[in-house]
Amino acid sequence: MRIDQDHNQTKHQIKSIESERIKVNEDWYEQSIIVSANDIEIWPVKKVNDLTPELIKQIIQFCPSIVLIGTGETTKFPDPALFEPFIIDSIGVEVMSTKAACRTFEALTSEGRNAVAALII
Repeated sequence: MRIDQDHNQTKHQIKSIESERIKVNEDWYEQSIIVSANDIEIWPVKKVNDLTPELIKQIIQFCPSIVLIGTGETTKFPDPALFEPFIIDSIGVEVMSTKAACRTFEALTSEGRNAVAALII
């Protein structure tokens, strides 16, 4: 699926997503990533059950106002206890499929929102 956003001026834009990889700008990623408007890093998560408090802290280091957790082909909810750091820091969090998270990330960043997408491939 190709994603187009005409008015998005951010440094990192999700251009396309396939079942096994995500294209950010001109680079393809075949492993899970965390992406914000200005930063990107590899995220060592292969499935929702891999999530730990330490991996959640990796997302929070991006200082987002909203986090989109893409859980792969389908939406799978992580242990609700993992959301505590988001609640403490007043960070919104949404869980959805990775494709939906990519589309939502592009929409939010095009509006200038401080969104971070944590995407499981």
